[in-house]
Amino acid sequence: MLATFGDLIVCLCGGELAPTVADNAVQCGTCAKIFPYENGILITCGDEEDRATDVRILEEQRQRDKQAKLYDAIVGVHVPSWSEGRLIRRHLRTVSSRVGLDVGCGTGRQTRALAMVSQRVLAIDRSVQSLRLCHAKLAQRNLASRVLLIQADLLAIPVRSGVGDLVVTAQVLQHLPTAEARAESVEKIAHALGPGGVLIASLYEWSGQPWRRQKELTHAGGISAYRFTKAEVEALFSTRFDVDSLESCLGDLVVTKAHKR
Repeated sequence: MLATFGDLIVCLCGGELAPTVADNAVQCGTCAKIFPYENGILITCGDEEDRATDVRILEEQRQRDKQAKLYDAIVGVHVPSWSEGRLIRRHLRTVSSRVGLDVGCGTGRQTRALAMVSQRVLAIDRSVQSLRLCHAKLAQRNLASRVLLIQADLLAIPVRSGVGDLVVTAQVLQHLPTAEARAESVEKIAHALGPGGVLIASLYEWSGQPWRRQKELTHAGGISAYRFTKAEVEALFSTRFDVDSLESCLGDLVVTKAHKR
């Protein structure tokens, strides 16, 4: 399994990653670090990586692990998320991909649809519990062999430069704790895409409704979030992308399709 995706991933130090003899880990040929492959998930966040990570991101990871099953149940009946999913799948039907990335895949809401239009998929999230649910869904649809699940920080994505031609990131970037982190995440996504690569993203929308009193908010468990105006979404992505469309989902979410310059 790991050998199938070896040409797509790279150690954060820049070194080549090679599967171990038992095919249960990869090892960097430069720094010699070993990353285990457990139950279908490549683990790249160890103690050293955690020490270098914003504590707010680590706390979100803990909450995501705790809430994974509950989140998966709730988001399935959340009407704006249902509308968002339809828009994302509509955009996906217009592309075909050699290598797709699901950045912040969570429990796999969009991973299966991405795998249907991509020959190979890298699905990345920090929450191991969410990735386990994602793996189970893929196995049910006989898609697990086309997807490598990677536990990684969104600001430290262990993939080669320009390896992808399609990225999906759904309801993810608004949870990064600072504007600087959100901007950096866009740089990481652009780094992973080749020229002309397609980005399909969704974010919380701030559309001025009177019941939306907070532009910045905190969910249960202390998970932070930021609501974007459409102008802010375009400004966020336009540093590296040409934005093709911005569409609202009941004033709660905004879906954008863009391509890398």
